[in-house]
Amino acid sequence: MTSKRRMSMMPGEKTETERQCITTAQTDPTQAMETGGHCQVMDRTETENSVEWKMECDMDGTAATGNGMVRSDGDTATGRLTIEMIVQGTPASFEMEWSGRRLGDC
Repeated sequence: MTSKRRMSMMPGEKTETERQCITTAQTDPTQAMETGGHCQVMDRTETENSVEWKMECDMDGTAATGNGMVRSDGDTATGRLTIEMIVQGTPASFEMEWSGRRLGDC
């Protein structure tokens, strides 16, 4: 999987590529967003090969909103996640895009 991350308060973009073993139980991105109790998924829309959602988060007292999308086309998948918040009176955002492909069984 290759991911690109951008944060408005940090210069540049960070790109990482790594191999991961992802099981079927781990493929629901909205469940991952709610893990830890920081975010609540709203307006989840699912089609045959994609999931889109909006979310509201409380990150240690800082309110944040975001949206995401994951699309799977057989052995490949792409996705994006955007989060916006106000940090000490300054608007901030986090964006991540990723793509991956199936390499084989775990």
